[in-house]
Amino acid sequence: MKERSVDMGNKIELPLEIVDYDPAWLDMFDHKQKQLLSHQDCPFIKVEHVGSTAIPNAKAKPIIDMLGIVEDLNQIEQVQSVLTEFNFCLHNIKEDDYYYFLKQDGDKYYSLTVMAKDNHKGIKGLVSFKEFLMSHPHAQIKYDFLKAVAQIEYPDDIDKYAKVKDEFVNEIKRKL
Repeated sequence: MKERSVDMGNKIELPLEIVDYDPAWLDMFDHKQKQLLSHQDCPFIKVEHVGSTAIPNAKAKPIIDMLGIVEDLNQIEQVQSVLTEFNFCLHNIKEDDYYYFLKQDGDKYYSLTVMAKDNHKGIKGLVSFKEFLMSHPHAQIKYDFLKAVAQIEYPDDIDKYAKVKDEFVNEIKRKL
């Protein structure tokens, strides 16, 4: 694999507050997706809305989660250059799997997971989980409840909050 040079930028503190569904989340995603895809040096094959903000009536942290699919992760310097123009900063790297970018715009937050198109398992996991919750309202309600409890138990620890959530997410993904 080609050596990649990336700048981690500034860290963004994400809100750890579960809120009721906001229909504006879809418009926020649509707007950001159009901005990214219309950039003259757009590296993305596709940008999808994933996560709880993509699910009508789901409770969520008010962070628009997106999945950006690129031809190859060796394009990361081009990806980062484009995303920097939109004030996204690199937050996390899972070297051979994905890059995770964040953006704060006032009180609006965006996350963008960048994966190569051949990362079928990663892409399917994000998209299939969203689709599963959309078609299984009881599972969505259980997930909403679990997130609310995790927020109460770990109000200042997003890592512990995420660990509680991940157990449920991974259980569902194993069934898909």
